[in-house]
Amino acid sequence: MGDSVNRDQNSQALLDHELKEMTARDYFLWAMGALGAGILLLLAGAFALPRYAGGALYTAFLAFTAFMMMFGIFVLEQRRRESFTREALLRHLMHHQADEGEIDTETETFSREYFFQKLDREIERTSTGSFTFSLMRCEIAGVQQLVRSYGGVACDHLTMVLSRILRQSLRGSDVICHTGRAEFTIVLPNTNQQNAAIPVNRIRNAIEQWNRAATLEYSLKTNIGVCEHPQGAGVEDILTLLRERMQLIRVEQLPQESPLQLESTGRHVC
Repeated sequence: MGDSVNRDQNSQALLDHELKEMTARDYFLWAMGALGAGILLLLAGAFALPRYAGGALYTAFLAFTAFMMMFGIFVLEQRRRESFTREALLRHLMHHQADEGEIDTETETFSREYFFQKLDREIERTSTGSFTFSLMRCEIAGVQQLVRSYGGVACDHLTMVLSRILRQSLRGSDVICHTGRAEFTIVLPNTNQQNAAIPVNRIRNAIEQWNRAATLEYSLKTNIGVCEHPQGAGVEDILTLLRERMQLIRVEQLPQESPLQLESTGRHVC
């Protein structure tokens, strides 16, 4: 019981920290954008207009610059309020869904049970023929070799890293679910096979950047497969299709796999 409470407290503390970092990052970017725009406008007015424009136009330009600076301040304040609102809503959502068993608190993604609930709803929504969706599966490749070489701690660490990369790379509407020890399955609403290549590339690029910056003995290697929901297909149909595509990726990976070097080579099979 004590371990469960501590784990929940640690998860909540991590969520609070990430939300504060998100708010600070958004505020910083807005501030830099407004400051940069203001400086550029002032420089343009100070150096260009006196040479090519009359005094009245120069004065009007400075007045417009002042207006833009005030507008930037207004935008920053609205952004700050929006960030606080988002922070409160996300905290409430995480608490509610964790209580309902919908959140995997270790990876801060949705649970396997919630995945099947969401999949049922998406299939029902596509029954009208107006919507489509895709499933993406992202797994750590060579898990058994990773565990044999570096232990289960390394696998758990890379699973957390992959979870963070997925949360940072995907849209807010994409539903990331922890469906295996080192496996995530993502529901991509309103996304066909072709458009799914965009988030796949973002994930692969983020993994490559993490690998370049990491100073560990092991690195992150992933298999990524995507399958669009065929019209009229049920849960087992699309899951079978996704499993077949993942198996194809694993077979293609076998000749290139090195037993000790685990590099990022996420694949996207159409």
